Amino acid sequence: MEVNVRQLPVSVILIIKNEEHNLDRCLKSVHAFAGEIVAVLNDCTDNSEAILLRYGARVYHHQWQGFVNQKNLALSYARNDWVFSIDADEETTPALRNEMEKVVAENDERIAAVSFCRKTWLLDRWIKHGDWYPDRVVRLFRRDRARFEGNYLHEKLVVDGGILKSRENLLHYSFQTMYLFLAKNDSFTRAFIDANLGVKKFSMAGAIWRSFWKFFRGYFIKLGFLDGYPGFIIAVQQAYSTFFRYNMLLEYSLKDGPIYRDKEDE
Repeated sequence: MEVNVRQLPVSVILIIKNEEHNLDRCLKSVHAFAGEIVAVLNDCTDNSEAILLRYGARVYHHQWQGFVNQKNLALSYARNDWVFSIDADEETTPALRNEMEKVVAENDERIAAVSFCRKTWLLDRWIKHGDWYPDRVVRLFRRDRARFEGNYLHEKLVVDGGILKSRENLLHYSFQTMYLFLAKNDSFTRAFIDANLGVKKFSMAGAIWRSFWKFFRGYFIKLGFLDGYPGFIIAVQQAYSTFFRYNMLLEYSLKDGPIYRDKEDE
């Protein structure tokens, strides 16, 4: 049974586009302890805003500027000294919330942030091995000692100070369908091309070896086989993604002009 959770001096921040199918689960998990909930929305056409307002969130609208700028906008609206960043397809657990309460109460100046293990649901189970777990992410941090940085698609939190490694899990419901699971490869591939075009050189042997190693490491060394058939799917997808990215790198290295990017991403 979950213990009573008291409100903490923590600002929960989110960036949102059409997440009504995820928001109730996410917001229920943070509403009881959040000192405030801050959401930055872009181009929403569903009921995301209404759901956020029902949970007392402060909502701001901005055109899409990439993950880094969008999350820094959300951070700029936070009022509390501690901030918890969460995605709409994630959910906190009672154990994670208890750990958060302890860190905030102790207020050790040596700790500027806390990272958690993100555990993802795929098909019929939680993934507990392989390349997907523990997928360590920094989510609780001091507002004045952290900022989001990175490229257009992938952001990371740069922290000024120590990061406590928690053993608690942040639950992740990333893929509603297998189609979305496969489609995610597109955005990752474009980020890889952006970062490596003109930097890395393609080699056939390298593409083949890296793909084989990706599967072998995830499925055997990191015990992905213990996750049953979903573990095998993940290992195959990781190998395929690696092979696909390096072949896309070859394609773009042979082309003139800038790397393509969908107009909706501009």
